Amino acid sequence: MVRTQIYLPLKQHDQLKAEAAKRHATVSEVIREIIENKYSGATNRRHVAAASNAGEWLLGQAEWAKKRQSRGPADLASHVDDYLYAGKK
Repeated sequence: MVRTQIYLPLKQHDQLKAEAAKRHATVSEVIREIIENKYSGATNRRHVAAASNAGEWLLGQAEWAKKRQSRGPADLASHVDDYLYAGKK
């Protein structure tokens, strides 16, 4: 990996921090994912086309998280509705 430095407007930095917190990731991970998604369009289209239903898409997301050693909340299985619908009551 190569270290780089960029200057961002405060609003963009705040948006990245919020997204990182939501994903339980670092700002750097979010930036790398955005760049990867932007410049690997063929890969993304293949994954979307390969997922013919929501179950396959969800399994693909689990595979993606495993590759990046990303973990969700420990209590996700028992509180899935709370995480999915928080604030939507």
